[in-house]
Amino acid sequence: MKRRLAVIGVRHGHVWGMVEGFRRTKQVEVVALAEDHAAMREAAVERLPGVPVYRDWRKCLDEVKPDVVALTTRNDVKGDVVCACFERGIGVFADKPVFTQKRQLAKAAAIYKRKRKKPALSALMGLRSSTSGFALKKLVDRGELGEIVHVYKCRPHRLRPEGRRPWELRNDQNGGPLIDLASHDVDYAMWLIGSPPVEVSATARLSRFKKLKGFQDNGQMTVRFKSGAVLMVEADWLTPDKSAFHGDCRALVTGTEGFAEVKEHLRELRVTTSRRKERLVTPPKRTFDLYRDFLGQVDGKPCLLPAADIFALHRLLIAADESARKGGRPVKM
Repeated sequence: MKRRLAVIGVRHGHVWGMVEGFRRTKQVEVVALAEDHAAMREAAVERLPGVPVYRDWRKCLDEVKPDVVALTTRNDVKGDVVCACFERGIGVFADKPVFTQKRQLAKAAAIYKRKRKKPALSALMGLRSSTSGFALKKLVDRGELGEIVHVYKCRPHRLRPEGRRPWELRNDQNGGPLIDLASHDVDYAMWLIGSPPVEVSATARLSRFKKLKGFQDNGQMTVRFKSGAVLMVEADWLTPDKSAFHGDCRALVTGTEGFAEVKEHLRELRVTTSRRKERLVTPPKRTFDLYRDFLGQVDGKPCLLPAADIFALHRLLIAADESARKGGRPVKM
């Protein structure tokens, strides 16, 4: 029997990739759509013909009673939807970030903890399942780089504010660069390092788009882990308009026995170790499917992106944002 999937929110184009990802599994059926923005709701109907449409996502949950939800509301609303779904025993697969506020995160974690049957929670953290990212994780787990000492991640993006929706240009609604943009990098680094974070310090500012009030276009964070490893992330909306890439995103991972460089936009992984000269690593034919992984979690099976990782990631992101608000003062985890 197929799982009943409700699409809650169409505030980001990622939603259609998510719907297609679920459809590829052949394990779900889209049974409802909820969106409170009239124009967006009307446009979405054309892509999901015949599917019942709701303005109120709570009414959708109560009347349709879906098994799982694909969540792409405004970022600051997602946490409230997750809590409502958890109370009803509904699993959630969300676009990132899932939580932007400490109160949302704490409430969702409390509901999750008290539920005997744990609701599934996952997110569109594509670095884990990218060919270069998955290959690097396997290489690190084999010990080819030795002990991880340092991870550097940069995530530049092109903004073009004239093509953005109003909520994308307000920190209180999008979460800011540290929570929104850096989420991919922090999630991947935590997965790669495999040690809990102990402290984070961060800064964020508005440097280029001075006419945008209540918006920050760049942020930086440094995270110390229990193992001794250090993560540095730069996330910004400063990619020049003439750049050939929307995001020339890169990673440099340094260990005691070697280092690796990832060029995400080229899906390229280069590795140099104490025993081997620099080589271009052939990506694996298969990584893993985020959507099948989530549906396995719904069924209580082991998964590669568990709810615990989503909670831990957002605790760190929200702590980084707190540090930036305090002028870069370190925040203990």
